[in-house]
Amino acid sequence: NRGNNNQIRYGINPSFKYNKGEVFVLASFNKLKRNLSSWNSFSNVINNYEYTGESLNIDAANKFSFSEEKFQLITGLNYQKHNNNTVSDFGNIDKSLANFNTIDPYATIVYISDYGLNFNVGGRYNKHSKYGNHFVYDVNSSYSILKTDVSNIKVLASYGTSFVAPSTYQLFSQYGNLELNPETNATIEAGFELGY
Repeated sequence: NRGNNNQIRYGINPSFKYNKGEVFVLASFNKLKRNLSSWNSFSNVINNYEYTGESLNIDAANKFSFSEEKFQLITGLNYQKHNNNTVSDFGNIDKSLANFNTIDPYATIVYISDYGLNFNVGGRYNKHSKYGNHFVYDVNSSYSILKTDVSNIKVLASYGTSFVAPSTYQLFSQYGNLELNPETNATIEAGFELGY
């Protein structure tokens, strides 16, 4: 058997600061190409596979701080595009079929107090080209019950929902399943953090 993997990744992160805020963009492009020649002992031949996957991710956000930076509002828009092209002895999958994109506007309100309480609540509207529209949200809080120059004890709690669509590989690879549905879940977490 012989395999060869090549990956190319580009990214930029420009930002602009203004009075009480900052606008920034996180953008990246990733391309992965994988070739595999594999001995097939059942048919006594060498099977050849070529997988090419591409992803584009652009996240544009604005962080605005209200009075004394205790309150912050973070708003943004995330765009993702993914495609997969497969050529193999068992059949080809064209990237015109194995692709999807998402557009997610989101907003988060953050409160940071002087007395140790931190709180944020946020929401995201996920518009998926194959699986439709979904709204997810999260609530996070923490409180420093003891804070000195050398140590910090903080209690934490959070609740969040999520939407996870199958990837192009999970759907269209030779091990994939076109009948897969998106995953949705809710998570509750609680704990503490001790720092020295």
